[in-house]
Amino acid sequence: MIRLKNEAATPVYRVSFSEDKGGLKGAVDIAVSTHVLDAEIYRPLTAFLGGTYPQKADAAAYAPKAAEALSGFQAEGFVAENRRISGFLNENPRSVAANEDAAVLLGAFALRENSGAFWNPLPVCARATAHLAYAEFLTGKPSDSADALLADLLIGLMADTKARCQRQIEELQKFASARSVLSHWAAATRYRNSRDWRVPLDPSGATLLEKIEKYRAWCDAGGTGPAMADLLKTKPEEIPDWSRITLETSWSVDAGHRFTPGFLAAELQEAAKVLERPIPGSAVEAKAFVAALNMRPVPVVSKDSDGKWKLDVIDPPMWAQNAQRHICHAIFETWYFLAEMWGVPEEAQGFWTEMKGAFSEMDLFPAVALLRYQSVPETRPYVPALDRLFKEQPELVPDVVWYRAGAPRYSDLFPDVRREAAAWFDPPILTGTAYRYPSRGKQLTNFQHPTLEQLKPIYAVAPLQQGVVADYLAAKFKGAASESDLRAVAGPLLDYCMPVVREAAKRAGRDFALREKLLKTMADIDPDSAVELAGFYQKQKQPEKAAAAFQLYVDKASDRVSVSNQCRWLVNYYFDHGQSEEALEVAKMAAEVYSFDGLETYALLLERMHRLPDAEQAYQNIAERYEDAAPLYLFYKRNTGDPGLAAKAGKMEVGVFPSGIKDVTVASFSGRPKSGVLIEEENSLLRDCGLKSGDIVVAFDRRQVDTFEQYMFIRSLSDSPSFRLIAYHDGEYREVQVSIPERIFGVKMVTLK
Repeated sequence: MIRLKNEAATPVYRVSFSEDKGGLKGAVDIAVSTHVLDAEIYRPLTAFLGGTYPQKADAAAYAPKAAEALSGFQAEGFVAENRRISGFLNENPRSVAANEDAAVLLGAFALRENSGAFWNPLPVCARATAHLAYAEFLTGKPSDSADALLADLLIGLMADTKARCQRQIEELQKFASARSVLSHWAAATRYRNSRDWRVPLDPSGATLLEKIEKYRAWCDAGGTGPAMADLLKTKPEEIPDWSRITLETSWSVDAGHRFTPGFLAAELQEAAKVLERPIPGSAVEAKAFVAALNMRPVPVVSKDSDGKWKLDVIDPPMWAQNAQRHICHAIFETWYFLAEMWGVPEEAQGFWTEMKGAFSEMDLFPAVALLRYQSVPETRPYVPALDRLFKEQPELVPDVVWYRAGAPRYSDLFPDVRREAAAWFDPPILTGTAYRYPSRGKQLTNFQHPTLEQLKPIYAVAPLQQGVVADYLAAKFKGAASESDLRAVAGPLLDYCMPVVREAAKRAGRDFALREKLLKTMADIDPDSAVELAGFYQKQKQPEKAAAAFQLYVDKASDRVSVSNQCRWLVNYYFDHGQSEEALEVAKMAAEVYSFDGLETYALLLERMHRLPDAEQAYQNIAERYEDAAPLYLFYKRNTGDPGLAAKAGKMEVGVFPSGIKDVTVASFSGRPKSGVLIEEENSLLRDCGLKSGDIVVAFDRRQVDTFEQYMFIRSLSDSPSFRLIAYHDGEYREVQVSIPERIFGVKMVTLK
């Protein structure tokens, strides 16, 4: 299938057939007048195929039941419906109603996928479109059935054709009086389309389908914290969906503690059930399980082991690919929680070693590894497998993996991947849809900073897509915008969708009253964002209001680690205003979370209160938990008036720097360094400073550092974001001037061995 060169607004694609393809020969042009997954646009193709297949529909009676059976929205229901519908279609392949029911099954199957960075329902939606197109061909006209409407709506939800979906939801509701289950589907699809989590749900009468879609809407648009708090008011069903959805969005350490334990086990259990394989408990079983997950796609109609033609609406390879994506999601997010969120590197490494042993032969495991690793040396072993994926199964590769492989630091490992990605993702946004916006557009092409002209057709298709709307606001309003201007673009999203409200607040310019209003809206939606309101009041030099906003944040925010990391201003405010008890209460809360900043906030307050023994213990807690003795050393240095503390400062300095702290310049070094700090990862902050993975830092602020402990020690001697590094870079020593928040690059650095 190739796109014809044309200047028309409606793109035209040509599908060619040769005689070795079932005896077909010729070409069909398909004009994408609506969107690329709309069954209606494939009329020319089905008419062409009609010369080979009988046009008369089967007369056998068929009662559509998929909508009723699937409202439970769990794997068992999909397995049973797949067996029922596939069995009927094998005997009656020209049944219009059964093909429409098959499309409902496939659309619901796509709706249920929540696999994070690995999300890819496109093949399932394409097959659903094929069933609808064939049903339309059999009748010779568009269907007016509720099932065809529901199937088309579900496909549109996946493709993000939101304006059209909104109209279809209203049409679907009209069928509900005759078929009550459709009211549940209308409610669920409304949540999915608008992400308006505010619409109330009756827990006693709601289906699991509706509960899941409301939770997804709340996580996406309102914030994981309040969504999770609401979910946990009652005992949620023991299903993997809650973990899948929560860990797709921006989530907290608390969410990780609640939703990563058991996540992978639940995915393996579901996969074992649908693939009819035992959960791997031995090396032999693991190998067979991975082989099942790696099943390659087959034609919709294929031959069984007896040579008989058969049709599976959802065939085993489709189940396998869906399960593999979910397993990859569970592996990556569990590792990410352990390594990056909770900060327990030994547990994270143990988990990753276990995963490599069990799943290294899984097709998508190299993609997980590419997302998990940040350095070229760690990634290199996975290059052959990733190359095979890019070349042989590009449809399986998540867009974020294409993007990561195309990063500058991997140019030697994947020299062709940017060109291959540009060819594969052409056009970046599927015609007539907002599918995978913004990841397909922003990560893989020159669509990273879309213009208003580029956004207009996408906005027309999906005026409720939060990423599209946020970018449209940014492109349309370069200066200040009024509330009515913002409302004209954002519509109802301005009342409940956090990403859109946040972008609108940026567009308020110097209209501080409007910005305050929008920031208050954000704090009402998700108390975790009250810290942004507090920051606004700080900049406006309104400390009393800032303190009130900070206290709201402390009292109600769900992400307690972030709260403990950001409450120092409030602690100091209370202490400076004679409210020592209030300051101590907040500081104790911060320390109990046991984050680095929380412990340090508590220690600093104790020091200000001249409770030096208690402060020393708090600093020692930091040194023990985070293996960073610099704050304790600085405490001793600040309090050298106490002979005992002065002696401890000297002893610590000798412990970290046995030969003393040495002042150095670039000229102090020659040859390849034998000691220093190796940079194992890189990010934009590091690259902007002219550094990269593999560089070796030998001095911080012109003081020699031979170990990572010394690096952290010197780094902590100042709060200034500006500092100098001397690094061994591309075979020579160079000094770079750096200015970054909190003096932290956010990449892995280790002592050179």
